[in-house]
Amino acid sequence: MATASHCSLSGFTRNDQAAAPDVLALARHGDLLIRDPGCFVLPVLAALKSKGVAFLSRFKHGVGVYDLNGQRLNLVWELKTQGRFDREVLLGDQRVRARLVALPVPEAVSNERRRKARANRDRRLNPSREHLFLMGWSIFLTNVSREVWPAQSLATVYRLRWRIEIIFKAWKSHLGLRQFNARSPSLLRLSVMTKLLFYVSVYRFGQALELLGHGQRHVSRLRLARIISQCACLFATAILQLTPDQ
Repeated sequence: MATASHCSLSGFTRNDQAAAPDVLALARHGDLLIRDPGCFVLPVLAALKSKGVAFLSRFKHGVGVYDLNGQRLNLVWELKTQGRFDREVLLGDQRVRARLVALPVPEAVSNERRRKARANRDRRLNPSREHLFLMGWSIFLTNVSREVWPAQSLATVYRLRWRIEIIFKAWKSHLGLRQFNARSPSLLRLSVMTKLLFYVSVYRFGQALELLGHGQRHVSRLRLARIISQCACLFATAILQLTPDQ
């Protein structure tokens, strides 16, 4: 299987939606891309589909949903009457064709989502009654057929995305992601690559520990990252063959 690596740097003011098209230069036929709502850009999803790339994305509230004849669908009414949704639809002004799947979530989950939405201080995000209702559902978009992925499988696959978020949280919280040498572009790139190598080590340590436990115990990447960050000086001394004082 062919693999590729890519590393690029950009300013912190460039948000996820602006960066969403970057993947088009990297994605290849047969790849799978899992995206969160922050990267939801319909033209990008359409381009991925045309390249033969499979995608799985959370639905972004406010995007128009139409049936295959172009008639607008009332998703709230559909869910209230049908109890769930799994259908090919057209999305947005671009009429991008995709499979939309809505699965109910436990009441505790939906209540917590609504609590957070109501507590948001940004009044521009004040949720409507329709939006609050849809928080009782996990709504996905994909171009993978139900023969390959039954509806419930989408939620299982999408949880892989959360593991990625845990890795990012470990990086930011415990592995000094923001502590870079930015005196020149070359030193900045070297600093980034050095940290990435350290992050790979943390991931490999976690894998090794789980194998030693014969898969019976899950290793917390957050806890492991914290422990290793506290021992970073000792790792450096071992690699550089120095004493801790040096």
